[in-house]
Amino acid sequence: MKTLNKCVERDVLPRGLGFVHRNNKVNEVSLQSFYMRDTYVDAFSQGINVSQYVDSVFLRRNHLSTNRAVKILDSVPRRTLLHLDLGLNPSIGSHFYEVLAEFLEDPGTYLQRLNLEGNKMGDTNFQPVARALEYNARMKYINFSQNELTDLGLKHICSVLEVNNTINVVFLHWNRFLSKGGQLLANTLRNNTGVQVLDVSFNALGGGLINHSEQAKKQTVQAATAWQNCFIDNKTLIHVDMQHNNLTK
Repeated sequence: MKTLNKCVERDVLPRGLGFVHRNNKVNEVSLQSFYMRDTYVDAFSQGINVSQYVDSVFLRRNHLSTNRAVKILDSVPRRTLLHLDLGLNPSIGSHFYEVLAEFLEDPGTYLQRLNLEGNKMGDTNFQPVARALEYNARMKYINFSQNELTDLGLKHICSVLEVNNTINVVFLHWNRFLSKGGQLLANTLRNNTGVQVLDVSFNALGGGLINHSEQAKKQTVQAATAWQNCFIDNKTLIHVDMQHNNLTK
């Protein structure tokens, strides 16, 4: 009712909020793939702020700006929200990720699944988020795929996985990781006891040189050796996707 009242107040037509789905749970809210103007963000924020049952929010491909994303994040109930998906919103800027880091560091935040796929955040915006995840004891699932992260961003991820054994699922496909970063990740996972599912497909963990030079072969051998040692020592990984990484014979 809060959302509907706000729509009436702003003289806009209410959008379907995805509370009722034939196959989905009633505690999920999905507003995916349509443009959310400020008026709709205001209405949504008022509604979600008083919700007692919603534990999953999906806002993929909504053309969210930084200010709109911050407003929504400030409104979600921290103790009941378990799954947040703000993927495919590349217009979100640095201020949001600083606010998100504070959100993740709050002991009153119970979030377990975070999906920021396709937001093109880059290494700089990713750093505060990664730092906030280091000692987050509730997070179990993270998806930072398609975010233009380089080996520097992967170093931040390794810093998380060195001390956090709560995270079980890590999706990192379609970034810009090279052999050096891949080896660092492999060495980190040798001692990690949390991650069970890892997707690092469509990167360049075998090296960025796609040719048959001696340097390219050396990079591939070094990367393969690091991952071999990882798989020998790690007793937790169940599924690993490494396709399309220049790990050729």
